[in-house]
Amino acid sequence: MPAPDIPAVYLVVNGTLDMSPGKIAAQSFQACERMFEEQHAEGRDDVRDRIAEWRRFTTTIVRVAKTSTMWERVKAEVEGVIMVDDDGGLGTTEGTAGLETCFVSWPMLPPDAPKILSNSKVPLL
Repeated sequence: MPAPDIPAVYLVVNGTLDMSPGKIAAQSFQACERMFEEQHAEGRDDVRDRIAEWRRFTTTIVRVAKTSTMWERVKAEVEGVIMVDDDGGLGTTEGTAGLETCFVSWPMLPPDAPKILSNSKVPLL
């Protein structure tokens, strides 16, 4: 359990896609990169300081949404960024091109995390 006073990012994998560990790693990295890009592109000054604080500690909690219902609830109940797979036409996809693979929350203090992130159908990965 992370320290309650250190911001964490919650990364949720879409478990319904049955991605390989390598694909999960690649999509997770890209999702975090997209979080930085969107913060800048959208002028999200409200999360800029939280991202800077998170980068000092890089506490990331990885969970997996086991069902489509849980995936939809995470997206609806947690503020963050959705990663849609785009293999760039390289043919390296595992059949996930155009699909939502990961979700990354804006940094938050663990006590402030929405309850869905501790649901048994969204377990640690």
